[in-house]
Formats: sequence, structure tokens, C-alpha cells
Amino acid sequence: DIKESGHANQHQGVLQEDGVKILKAMSDIKAEQEKIKKQSTIKLAEVGAKAEKAAAAASFLEEGAARRIAALENEVQRLQAALAEQSKSQSAKATAVEDHLNEVTIGYKRDLAEAQEQTEQMMVSLRSGLNLAKEAHNALADKVVAAPPG
Repeated sequence: DIKESGHANQHQGVLQEDGVKILKAMSDIKAEQEKIKKQSTIKLAEVGAKAEKAAAAASFLEEGAARRIAALENEVQRLQAALAEQSKSQSAKATAVEDHLNEVTIGYKRDLAEAQEQTEQMMVSLRSGLNLAKEAHNALADKVVAAPPG
């Protein structure tokens, strides 16, 4: 019976040791969980701070990009207006050149018509003069033929 009682005590001692080990392990696990929880909280705060910095930087970049885009849009509008003005100016110059060419062409055509008319009048005068010369020649020839020799 004593032997059995010693064996039971020994068994109870082993159980107590195991219980202490289990309690120690549970305590270690709880401590580890607390440590992980603290580290997670710290990491979460760090990530949050980094996210806030990134958001601020993104906002700054976005504002800068918006300003640059607005400046580029203004420049495009300015260039389009300048191009339209230049096009209008060149169109006006082209119209002026075309008008001048038309005036010059009309002047040349008028001068050519006058020259042709003068040429026709000269031709009429020359023909008339030629006819008079022929008549004079013929009259002179008739006198020469009608005149007695010697």
C-alpha cells in the first residue's frame, strides 16, 4: 500500500510538474502575444505615419501636376490664338497680293488692248499711205508713159 501511495505521490508530483510547465508555457505564450501586440501596434503606427507622409507627398505632387497642366493648357491656347492671328494676317497678305496681281493684270490687259488698237490704227495709216504711194507711183508711171520721148 505504501508502495502504491509512493507511486501515486510520484505520479502526482509529475502531474504538478507538468501543470507548472503548462502554466509557464501559457505565461510565455501570453507574454509573446503581448510582445507581438505591442510590436504590431508600433508597426501599425509607423505604417500609418508613412501612409500620411505618402498621401501628403502625393497631394503635393498632384497639386504641382495640376499647376503644370494648367500652365500647359494656357500655353496651348496662347499658341492656338497666335497661330489663328498669324493665319488671319497671312490670309490678309495673300488677299492683298492677289488683289494687287489682279490690278496689275487688268492694267496689262488694258495696256495691251490700247497697244493693239494703236497697232491697228498704224496699220490702217500704213495701208492708206501705201495706197497713196501706189496711186502716186501709178500716176507718175502714167505721166512717164504719156510723155513724149525726148
